[in-house]
Amino acid sequence: STIKEPQQPLTEQQVVQSLNQQRQGELYKLFLEHNKDMMQQHNQFEIPSWVQLKGLDSPLPQSNDALPGGETHALIRLHHYISLRQGAYVKTFSKPDTDPTQYDPASTTTLSPYLKFGCLSPRLFYHQLVSIQRQPGATKPPVSLIGQLFWREHFYMLGYITPNFDRMAGNPLCRQIPWDTNEVYLKAWEHGKTGYPWIDACMRQLI
Repeated sequence: STIKEPQQPLTEQQVVQSLNQQRQGELYKLFLEHNKDMMQQHNQFEIPSWVQLKGLDSPLPQSNDALPGGETHALIRLHHYISLRQGAYVKTFSKPDTDPTQYDPASTTTLSPYLKFGCLSPRLFYHQLVSIQRQPGATKPPVSLIGQLFWREHFYMLGYITPNFDRMAGNPLCRQIPWDTNEVYLKAWEHGKTGYPWIDACMRQLI
């Protein structure tokens, strides 16, 4: 069997229409009829604010993070990269040519945390990319931006189907290495005193 393209994500209008249809249904009317008291007191179930939750006298200060969270910021960032240089950024993206140490401006999209925490739909991301990356001269997977999205989904799938995917022990994909647990050797490594100059130099940089 072949893997088909993901479906287009629902638009805001489709979501509202679906909700309205549900609200007009008999089951929803019955739910309201039998839960009047609960619906009237629904405010007590709202998520408390930071002030209420922490007992603070004033709201928390605004974050100065370079990557503020939330779907709004995710969509703004997505739109920025899709439209960058009239789509040329997406069309010519090639992972070996990026620099993970380049931050301001970033060498990559920096959309990974938004995908990771559910602020950006991978289906939406895919459909925003696909029309550009099907143009002549566009980079192809695995180095293209869509290729990077494929790698993400590939490893999510592996993580789902592989026992103990996040560790060596019991992981069928890993060679089972009988690691030495000698405490003296471990301390020597931690303090950069193994006798191997390049290893010791790396560790001493961290001390």
